[in-house]
Amino acid sequence: MQIVILYGTESGNAERLAGDIGKAIGSQHQWRVADLGDVDPAELSTDEIHIFITSTYGDGLLGETGQIFYEALEESDVELDGLRYAIFGLGDSSYEDTYNQGSSLLDAILTEHGATRFGEFGLHDDGGFERKKDVALAWLPGVLAAAQQL
Repeated sequence: MQIVILYGTESGNAERLAGDIGKAIGSQHQWRVADLGDVDPAELSTDEIHIFITSTYGDGLLGETGQIFYEALEESDVELDGLRYAIFGLGDSSYEDTYNQGSSLLDAILTEHGATRFGEFGLHDDGGFERKKDVALAWLPGVLAAAQQL
């Protein structure tokens, strides 16, 4: 499989996690990491599996680079039929009203444009005791298995 790990971040958490996920995939599959702020939604390829790693900030918005991608997609009429993706959100449950809202917004707009999510919706609570890397690496095998079934 060809996998693109796309991150949307403000402080670098999602970027570091994207790299950790890539290292965990290792040589099993071809993979690359990209910043969502540098991605044109119209250039997403249906020949690749996409893994989105996003943080939530402020009033439930995506991190800066994720927000750039989200707004570009929001203003676009691009059709993402055939695009398959998994998503892993980073948030803090002490912000009850907006916990992981950024990843939910991204999931909704991708679906609205015709993309299809597969696998479990991954979430990490920064207000908890588990390390985000540990949670994400426990989530990854199920996502890769689901991708193999597509």
